[in-house]
Parts: sequence; structure tokens; C-alpha cells
Amino acid sequence: MAEVRVLTRGEKARIKRLARAVRHFFEHQPGSSWRRGNDGPQAFKWREDLAGACGDASLALAFLLQKEGFPAEFVQGRHKQCGGHCWVELYDHIIDITATQFPLSRKIRIIRKHNDKRYESNLRNKEARTQTASWRDCCEMRAVEHAQTLLGGQV
Repeated sequence: MAEVRVLTRGEKARIKRLARAVRHFFEHQPGSSWRRGNDGPQAFKWREDLAGACGDASLALAFLLQKEGFPAEFVQGRHKQCGGHCWVELYDHIIDITATQFPLSRKIRIIRKHNDKRYESNLRNKEARTQTASWRDCCEMRAVEHAQTLLGGQV
């Protein structure tokens, strides 16, 4: 079970800075990527609201948060409004940078788990990465490099 704790103002600011940098990468991509389907690689286009980018974006954010010393976890599960979804969990918080695919969501969503029952986690970290490998294109490492460049190498 995740440690229950309130994020300090400074921690939230650091998390939001990293989250904005990762989201910026995905918002400024040409809008297409490659996904490996049953018949081999196929073109895939995520929508303007970043639906379809949750695995790549969340994995990149979890990596950067871990590099900053946060015990962040990459999570694959279900969001009750869309089905399969990925996000980051830190302590007892959910950090979702692709929640714009759901009605009335902010670009960067940091909420306490007990405040939103729509998120149901299934797998974490290595197991989640393995499960989502079939619908990811390793775009997350390009996102990490982009975020580091945006932040002046401070990560």
C-alpha cells in the first residue's frame, strides 16, 4: 500500500514542472506514432486531447520523477470513462497528464487516490511496462530527452 502523505508546495511545483515538460513533448508531436499490432507495426494517431499517449507519457514522467528522487510508479489499469489507461502514482496521489481525454479534466491532474474512484490500478512498474509494450512505440525516451532539453538539463 502506498504511503499516505500530503505533497509539499515545493514537491508539487517540481512535479508540475516535469509533468508540463513531458506533456509539452506530446502536444507538439506531429500527431502520429507507430504501434505494434498483431499484423506488425501500424500507423497510429493520437487525438489532440492525447488519448492514446497515456502509456508513453506516463512512463516518461515516472522515469523523470524517479530520477528526481520521487518513488513514482508507472501504473496500468482502467479509468471508468475509457477503459484501459496509464498514469503515475506517487505516495497516495494519482498524476495523470493525459486526462484531457476525459470531459472536464485539466491538462495536468494531481489528485489524492481516495478523492477519485474512477481509477482502478491493475499492474505497476515492470509488469505494467510489459503489458503496455504492445501499444507503445518507445516514444517515452524521446519525451524524456525533450523534457531535459526544455528544463535546461536540470533533470
